[in-house]
Parts: sequence; structure tokens; C-alpha cells
Amino acid sequence: MALGLAGFSVDKVILGTTSFDKNYGHSTPNYETAEMKKSLINISRIKIVLCESSKINQRSFKQFAAPDECDYLITDSHITQEQKAELDGLRVNLLIA
Repeated sequence: MALGLAGFSVDKVILGTTSFDKNYGHSTPNYETAEMKKSLINISRIKIVLCESSKINQRSFKQFAAPDECDYLITDSHITQEQKAELDGLRVNLLIA
């Protein structure tokens, strides 16, 4: 596990994402960042990801979480109805800020 996080546990983790695709999941262009985020997700009970609506339906270099691996996806009010409909099938709670 990256960063020596084995044996640790946290209640919540709140992470940002560079991109989110309903089939690919959350991703980032930096390998080390992806590994760190993956480690944090693995030790967290509740996983929260912040994602601007413009980053939905985008992919980046390295995946750090599967589409349904996080509990909450928080996005902005510019999310389209089409984007909302695509996210409805996932096991994630969508919150619009």
C-alpha cells in the first residue's frame, strides 16, 4: 500500500478528481497521485469525491477508483440532465452543491 498506510483507518476521505467516466471511474494524470488516492480510499469507511461537472464523462491517465467505489460524488449546479441520468445507474449518492 502506498505511503505506508497499511494498518490505518479513517472515517471519511474527501478527494478531488481530474476526471470521471461512468465506465472507467475516477482518474488523474499523475501516477503517484492516483496511488495515494487509491490508498486513502482503501482505508476509509466513507469515500467522498469532488468533481466539477465539466470533468464528468472525461478520462485521464490513471484510474484511482472504480465508478461505484465511492459513496458520494459532489458536483456543481452546472451538471446537465444527461449527466445526471448517466449517474443514476451507479451506486453512488450524487450531491449538487
